[in-house]
Amino acid sequence: MLGYRNLRVYILAEELDRSIFQLTRKFPKSEIYSLIDQFLRSVHSIVSNIAEGYGRRSYPREYSRFLIFAQASCHESREHLKTAFNRDYCTKEEFLALDDKFDHVGKMLTLLIKKVKSIKTDNE
Repeated sequence: MLGYRNLRVYILAEELDRSIFQLTRKFPKSEIYSLIDQFLRSVHSIVSNIAEGYGRRSYPREYSRFLIFAQASCHESREHLKTAFNRDYCTKEEFLALDDKFDHVGKMLTLLIKKVKSIKTDNE
């Protein structure tokens, strides 16, 4: 039973989680309790909320709520990426590639939210 682990959006979010972990290893140690901590938590929150929402998929309203949380974490993570770029912690190429991935995950979440919200069940 793989469930949410088969979702393309989950797979891409997990790849982003790993990429950001690798990227933040290059940040200055002075950022460990600020930008690094916030960045790692927000990007992992995307993955976590997709998984937790999937566990509530019998209740579309609950499922979509967690997907919205994942989407908000995606936006937050993109902002942390922009900050990292502005502070010269990543190259322009790294920024553009990762920003594009965040954009893609965000769009996929939007589509999944719409799909889940369109489901009608007897539970709600």
